[in-house]
Amino acid sequence: MARRASAALLLALAAAGSLGAATPPREPVRVEADRAELDERRGVAVYTGAVRLRQGRLEARGERLTVHTDAEGRLTRAVVTGDPATCRRAPASPGGHPVECRARRLEYLPQREALVLTGAAVLRQGPNVFRSEHIAYDLAREVVRAEPKAHGGGRVRVTIEPRRGEDGEAR
Repeated sequence: MARRASAALLLALAAAGSLGAATPPREPVRVEADRAELDERRGVAVYTGAVRLRQGRLEARGERLTVHTDAEGRLTRAVVTGDPATCRRAPASPGGHPVECRARRLEYLPQREALVLTGAAVLRQGPNVFRSEHIAYDLAREVVRAEPKAHGGGRVRVTIEPRRGEDGEAR
């Protein structure tokens, strides 16, 4: 039984390996937490207490990480919560800007290659910043969609800085 639970935990971690579309799926997944619990029948692993997930160019931190897998052990959803939960995806090329985000809840949906941020959400890449209660980020296309609270109130706030040439002039 312990061997089966260990194997299922490894499958859950391997399935989480697809986290971040631009991260090679064969990169190892590393999770640090104060506590881990695996429910093999439901396909759910829960990590709590100063959680840190790293894989390739992606790192996420929070107080709780819940990993959902299907019957074959493939990741279907990963949720990081905290006050705030944070994530960072290093740039793919030298000189690029990392994508940094924070919210009360970060949800990764691998079938849609999407990251959904809810609750005081902020997504930053270099000097460009999106702030809203709800931000959806398409990892594959690098498209950001921000929306205010569901029932009115709040506004989307965006700061987009002009690109600068080598001479420092705005382009």
